[in-house]
Amino acid sequence: MYFTTHALVGAAAGSTIKNWFLAVIVGLLSHIGLDMVPHHDYHQVRYGVADVLIGSTLLFALADRNPGFPVFLAGVAGGIPDLELVIGEARGFFGKKWRNIFPSHSGLVRHRTISTPLGFVTQALFALAGLLFLIR
Repeated sequence: MYFTTHALVGAAAGSTIKNWFLAVIVGLLSHIGLDMVPHHDYHQVRYGVADVLIGSTLLFALADRNPGFPVFLAGVAGGIPDLELVIGEARGFFGKKWRNIFPSHSGLVRHRTISTPLGFVTQALFALAGLLFLIR
C-alpha cells in the first residue's frame, strides 16, 4: 500500500493506545496486515516521494487534532517501512542493488497486489477509513 495509507491506518490504530512503545508495534503490525490485502503499488521514485510528502503532511496536520505522541508514532511506524521501497527504487535508478528487509517487502509475509483501478480504490478506502477514524 502507499505510505499515506499506511500512515493513516497506523495512526488510527495507535490512537487507541496510550503507551508509545506499543503504539509503534501496532503501527508496524498494521503495515504488515495492510500489505496482505490486495492493492496497487507504484514503481516510480517520483510517486514515492510525493506519497511520503503527502502522508507526512497529513500526519503533522492530524497531530493537532489527535494530541498524543503515541498516535503520531504509530502513524510514522505504519508508514516508515515503505521508505525502504522508495530508497530501493532510487538506488535502482542509479544502477545500485537493494535488498528489502521488512517482512511484507522481503517475501517473508505475502504482499498481495492488484492493478488499477481496483487496487487504487482499495488504497483509497483504507486511507479514508483511517482518516475518518482519526477525525471522529
